[in-house]
Amino acid sequence: MAEVLVLEDNGKSYEGGLLSDVTYRFFNHGYLLTTSMYCEKLERFVPVLLSWINGLSKAHYKVHFKTLLVQISTTSKSDKQKRRLCEQVVDFSQAQKVGFMEAYMEVFDVDRDKALSKLHGCKQHFSQAITRIKNNCNIVRFDLKDIWVEKCMALLEPNTLGKTLDDKFAKLYFTFPNAKRWLDWWCIADTQSMLFPGRKRMPLDDPPLNADESKEDEPEPQRRKGSNNRPELHSTTNGQESMHRVYYLLCKGKCGVIPGLIQLLAFVQSLERDFHNTRIGVLITYGSSQKNWEELVKGLKMKKPTKRRYLENDGRPPDTTDELLGNIKTKSAKGRAKQVAKGPGRPRGSQNINRAPLTTYQSYTKGIQPGTKNRCWQSATLESLYALFGPLWSLNASVNGTGLVHLLYNHLTKRSTAQLEGKNLSKSLSAHQNTIHKALTKLSPTSYIPDQFASADQFMEKLVHPGPNSLRPFFEIPIVKTYSCPVNAGHTYSKSSSIACIQIFPYKFVEAGLSYGDLGQLIDQMTTDGISTDSGLVCRRCHPETKEEKDAYIDADIVLLSA
Repeated sequence: MAEVLVLEDNGKSYEGGLLSDVTYRFFNHGYLLTTSMYCEKLERFVPVLLSWINGLSKAHYKVHFKTLLVQISTTSKSDKQKRRLCEQVVDFSQAQKVGFMEAYMEVFDVDRDKALSKLHGCKQHFSQAITRIKNNCNIVRFDLKDIWVEKCMALLEPNTLGKTLDDKFAKLYFTFPNAKRWLDWWCIADTQSMLFPGRKRMPLDDPPLNADESKEDEPEPQRRKGSNNRPELHSTTNGQESMHRVYYLLCKGKCGVIPGLIQLLAFVQSLERDFHNTRIGVLITYGSSQKNWEELVKGLKMKKPTKRRYLENDGRPPDTTDELLGNIKTKSAKGRAKQVAKGPGRPRGSQNINRAPLTTYQSYTKGIQPGTKNRCWQSATLESLYALFGPLWSLNASVNGTGLVHLLYNHLTKRSTAQLEGKNLSKSLSAHQNTIHKALTKLSPTSYIPDQFASADQFMEKLVHPGPNSLRPFFEIPIVKTYSCPVNAGHTYSKSSSIACIQIFPYKFVEAGLSYGDLGQLIDQMTTDGISTDSGLVCRRCHPETKEEKDAYIDADIVLLSA
């Protein structure tokens, strides 16, 4: 529809402003960005540029607007007509605003203030924002709803004697203090320049033109109430909003990129054909020419889409209780109001929890009641032990014992049974976790204080302590200590033992010739080649205590030599 964009009727170019908006659910991947204008021949809004964008950042908007502005700048229109044709009526999306301004500055080589003057806000979006706050009784009292609407709509009026824009905002701040953040959003200079005609004019607002252009840009005597001074300029984006319904007539939504573009191309070609037929006097409708898409949809008995899902919009001021007051008010079980801090919430796009035993791993939950907090050390240890749990554990557990190992064995047995039967484990895990913690507190009251962090290593040491009813046999590893005499290499002695806990002291790193950060290398060396250390013992062969021992060692040496 490029021909409609640059068409001149008796030397007069289109000055009604272009409308731009995003259709979020037309494509399955990405979004449809449309810029439309009103065509008097067709008596409807028609798209002049359709773009598929893969995001909603300012860079995506900039590419779309730059393509549109380059097309306008290359026409044979005068500079004034080009400037009027570039004016946009948009919502208050920050990314869309910045994208247009950067594109306009790059194409026409102007500063930021001139680019901002080409943007005009939508009164309908402002009215909807007022209604959202009006319906929130936490912000606006029920008896002040009408006053809220009246004072907010007065912001759209020009300044009068004693009623400036600053005075109107000051009264709103005083009457509705809970709406401060909402009012702060509308007090931003860029937003005010797009919507409120009573804003104080800044030194760089609408810079003067050259001498030969100043005359033709003088404001028209006829003015309208709003952010612009031209009655032909649209004050809302309702025309573009109605185009969304037209697009969903072509496709149910969430269609592929190629099929969606084909449908849009067919739609645009149909509009171009109607436009050419209208110019030569061919009727394009039967009966009344005032039929619109709403009547067509009603005649086809097509229902409006339900269960609408609102997408994130960066052109909307804070208008919820949490955003304005910073908290959420809920009621407790006894009916008393209490303040509940908002948590991080579920990740965007996350699925519902599937508690099937084969798809979801059920584990210990974070305690919120007094006496159940700060137990991550216990949860991590129990999860590690459950991965090693097996039938052989019954060899080291008593039948009716009350010790720590018996409680652990009983807990892991019931957990594995419930998991095989597909039962919910949340209550069982919490109950057994409390039982084990009470047993630990009874053994070491000073080490396991409720709601305080404790040592997971100490927990394991109590489970593998020497003696009966211990998990020590499952964690023991054999070690061999070889003693050698530094004077006589033939004097050696080996001793085998087993340990369940390895104690590593700083001198171990010194003896291995490693730094304190090389713990992995130290353990590898201990389990392979071993570490040489000074035991502090005396070789009994070189220094026997009695004559009998000396004779025995001599005989042993003679036997060794004769062999």
